[in-house]
Amino acid sequence: MADVVRTRARFLTSVLALTSCLVAGAISAPSASAQSPDDPAVIARSIFLPMEVEGTVQQIDPVEHRVVRTIDGLGSNPFVLQELPDHSKIYASRLFSLEATLPVIDKRSGRVIKNIPTVGAPYTDMRTTADGSELYLSTTASVVQVVDTKTDTIARTLPIVLPPAPGHIEVSPDNKTLYVLSEAGVLTRYDAHTGALIGQPLLLGDTQTGWGALNRAGDTMYVRTLSGVRIVDLRSFAVVRTIDIGLLAAPFVFTLTPDERQLWVCNFGDNTISIIDTASARIVHTIAMPDGMPASVGFSPDGSKAYVSNLGPTSNFHYVPAIPKLAAQLANNGPGSLDIYDTKTLQRVDQIPVGRTPLFGIYPSA
Repeated sequence: MADVVRTRARFLTSVLALTSCLVAGAISAPSASAQSPDDPAVIARSIFLPMEVEGTVQQIDPVEHRVVRTIDGLGSNPFVLQELPDHSKIYASRLFSLEATLPVIDKRSGRVIKNIPTVGAPYTDMRTTADGSELYLSTTASVVQVVDTKTDTIARTLPIVLPPAPGHIEVSPDNKTLYVLSEAGVLTRYDAHTGALIGQPLLLGDTQTGWGALNRAGDTMYVRTLSGVRIVDLRSFAVVRTIDIGLLAAPFVFTLTPDERQLWVCNFGDNTISIIDTASARIVHTIAMPDGMPASVGFSPDGSKAYVSNLGPTSNFHYVPAIPKLAAQLANNGPGSLDIYDTKTLQRVDQIPVGRTPLFGIYPSA
């Protein structure tokens, strides 16, 4: 009998020990959410946002609901990020900066691998060619510099005379034409290889036209104005529609959805997002941001999620023109967030805290 009792006791002790090990293992074992930020799956689903005030880029994993990596070494005022089509490298332009260099980030390692010297500071906008072999960069010296993305060196420099101070650029799908917008209300075409002016400039009839979006076919451009959006038919090189959002709304930046059926417009003046149906050229929805100013928007590849850079509570005031309001926010520079919206319900489904002044980023590739 004593042997039986001892045997049972040893058995129970073994069971308890095994259970403890299993529980401890379950607690300490790494889960899928603990993947390294340089894991290809994590990189593919991550959002990369520049923190203009902090001089960093933050990698946000929406599955982990947090910033998983902060990339420094960029210098001052990172503003717009542009990646190569193969997702290998990220380039960062600047805003209100005197640093005449273009930082290059290796996306996998999260390190700045080069600072390319430029003529004037990289200013606001960049575009790659369809094959990713070249990157076009506007600078404060009123030139567009073309970067060979294989060597990360300047291949050529294109002077931009009309309009001076390019604020937004686009490259045609065939890589032959460079479109240049300025805040003065002018759209100009240049030969993307020689820099020669093509035809006459198009006067857009408004100001603050320093942001645009080109459709994939390359025949339609959407241009921001002081109070709305103008649609330019690039075949006839003429404005064909004007969409009024409102002077107090102060539209600033916008992005086409992946299917190009909608244009989401971030309005700095009243902290809203106007959703425009591109077929009818009408505003079909308006999203009111409850706690901050929408600074940019991007989408998941399937278009089901919208990722909005929210400048946070310090930007939660209304009816100030877009550029002065952005300048005021850069001075206040409180913490922001990445807000995730369901594009069908138009409801915010997540809000992830990030650094100060999150701006124009890179969005999930898978």
